[in-house]
Amino acid sequence: MKSLRMSQIRSTYKSGETEEFLDVYFYRPIGYVFAVVSRSIRLTPNAVTFIGAFIGIIGGHLLYYESRTINLIGILLLLICEAMDSADGQLARMTGKFSKAGRVLDGIGDNLKFVSIYVHITLRMMGNSGAWWLFGIALLSGLSHSTQSAIADYFRTSYLHYVVDPTKGDIESLEAVESHYQSLSWTHSFFDKLVGRLYLNYTRQQNLFVGTYRKLFFRCTGWYGQTIPAWFGELYRHYNQKQIKYYNILTTNTRMIVLFIAVIIHHLWLYFSFEMTALNLLLVYVLWKQRSIGILLWNTLDVDYKEHQS
Repeated sequence: MKSLRMSQIRSTYKSGETEEFLDVYFYRPIGYVFAVVSRSIRLTPNAVTFIGAFIGIIGGHLLYYESRTINLIGILLLLICEAMDSADGQLARMTGKFSKAGRVLDGIGDNLKFVSIYVHITLRMMGNSGAWWLFGIALLSGLSHSTQSAIADYFRTSYLHYVVDPTKGDIESLEAVESHYQSLSWTHSFFDKLVGRLYLNYTRQQNLFVGTYRKLFFRCTGWYGQTIPAWFGELYRHYNQKQIKYYNILTTNTRMIVLFIAVIIHHLWLYFSFEMTALNLLLVYVLWKQRSIGILLWNTLDVDYKEHQS
C-alpha cells in the first residue's frame, strides 16, 4: 500500500531526476494530499496558486514581529505555502490542466510571497537599527534572488526538454514570446496581455545569461524538431546531471532554510548576506560551467549533423 502511494506521488513529479530531497520526502507528499483534496472539491490549479500565495504573504508578514511564537507561526504558514506551491503543479499534472498562464501565475505567487518576506524582515531590521539604507540591501538581495531563480529554472527546464521529455521542458524562444505578446490586445485580452508581459520580462531576464543554450535550442529544434536524438539526450544528461544540485540550491528550499534559521536566532542580516555572497558566487560558477558545457554540446551536435549530411 505504501509503495502504491509513493508511486502515485511520483507520477505527479515533473521528473525524478530534478527533484530535491526535501521535495521528495516532505513537500511532494504533503502537496499530493492538498492536490487530491483540491481535485475532490473542484479547485483549479490556479485557485490553489492564489490560496498558497495568500498564505505565503501572511506568513511573510508574521516575520516582522519580534515574538518567536509569532515567527514560528509565520514559518509554519510559509511551509504550507511551499507545499501548496508543489500542489498546484501536481494538481495540473493529475488533471491535465496545464497552461502558460498557470505557470506565470505560479511565478507571480512566489514573487508576492518573497516580496512580503523581504519587506517585513527589512522593516523589522530598520525598527531595530533605524538604518534606511537597509531597503537598498533588500532590493539588491531581491534582484539577486530573481536572477538566481530565473537562471536555475531555465537550466532545469532545459534538462527536462533534452533528457526527460520535450513536452515537459517548456522552452520558448524570446522571439516567439514577443510575437505572442504583440498579438494580444490590452482592450480585448487584458489579463492575457498582462500575463504575456510578465512572461516576456521573465524570458528576457533568462536570455541575458544563456546565449549559448539559446543558440543550442534553435539549432537542435531547427534540425530535429521536437524529436531529440537519443544519443544527444544521453550526452546532455552525462554533462548536466551533476549540475542539477546547484540549480536546486539557487531556487527556493535552501534559501528558505537559511531564512528560517536567521529568523529563529534573530540575525536577519544572515539571510541577505547568504543571498548576495554565497548564492551569487554559486550563480557565477553555474554560468561559467554551463557555458563550457553548452559549447561542447554545440560542437558535438554540429559535427554529428555534418557527418549525416555528407
